[in-house]
Amino acid sequence: CTLEQIRENEFSFQKKLLELKINVENELPLEEIIFFDRGIPDSYAYYNICGSFSDDFLEQSMRDCAYKKIFLFDCLDYTKDYVRTETRKQQMELYDLLEEGYKKLNMPIVKVPIMPADDRLKFVLDDL
Repeated sequence: CTLEQIRENEFSFQKKLLELKINVENELPLEEIIFFDRGIPDSYAYYNICGSFSDDFLEQSMRDCAYKKIFLFDCLDYTKDYVRTETRKQQMELYDLLEEGYKKLNMPIVKVPIMPADDRLKFVLDDL
């Protein structure tokens, strides 16, 4: 199966990713500190980007999830490849939608500015 075939129905692709995130999170120990690259509310942004603004499954999934803190990293420039296909404008739109998704759930958001990777790591660890 090619990436194009997988992503030809973007809504279906995003829904499957949401299901995977839920399954992974449900298996994790609650007593440990765990960092996610993508949380369940990120699906709110990706649903919006693909034109499917919401569905009952997403809404319920967002209500059921909880995170102690959200670290929202400012956008870095990147080279487009087979996975990262967004333009800079789309990247900024996605960033705004990610923030909106977490704000809808009143989760604490810490914005992490652009700085060297080691400084970003220190910034996050100092804010735990």
